[in-house]
Amino acid sequence: MERLILTSAGFENINIRTLFVKMISINIKSLKILFIPTAAITEEQKKYIPKCRNDLESAGIKSENIRTYNLDSVITYNEIKEYGAIYVCGGDAQYLLEKMIKIGFDKLLLRFFENNGIYIGVSAGSIVMSENLEGNLGYLRCKLKVHQNTGTKDGRFSNDDFEEISLTDNQAIILLDEIKEIVE
Repeated sequence: MERLILTSAGFENINIRTLFVKMISINIKSLKILFIPTAAITEEQKKYIPKCRNDLESAGIKSENIRTYNLDSVITYNEIKEYGAIYVCGGDAQYLLEKMIKIGFDKLLLRFFENNGIYIGVSAGSIVMSENLEGNLGYLRCKLKVHQNTGTKDGRFSNDDFEEISLTDNQAIILLDEIKEIVE
């Protein structure tokens, strides 16, 4: 079961945060999050890491339940199954994708989804899931443009509806198995 929230700017829009909380099957206070800031490699990109972490805390997740993981070592299935969600920050999408593939994180995601896990992508964290880059993870079968002034119209869609989707900072793409929807 795939459960993804792909965004430009995380939970900047409170409606997206609310959708995330509704997707959780346990009490938000006990949810454990794997927080991946790996894509933020420049000083400018790193400035957004605290904002991303605050997204999770503002949703009601306890700080002690958020583990920062930089894709700098192999994580096992037994470790990852302890987490109900993975939050992947923005930055350099190509760098992020290369790190994910190098340590086999891309393959581990398949098992994570089988365990009912939720993937939240922010900017580069969303782009690696689309067809923007060669060798992408392929969960969204079109290209994705983030941080746009005008976004693709909200509503449900199928894999064949778009060659490219544009998201404003207030929009997200929700992928729940066969349900695909752009929301604001």
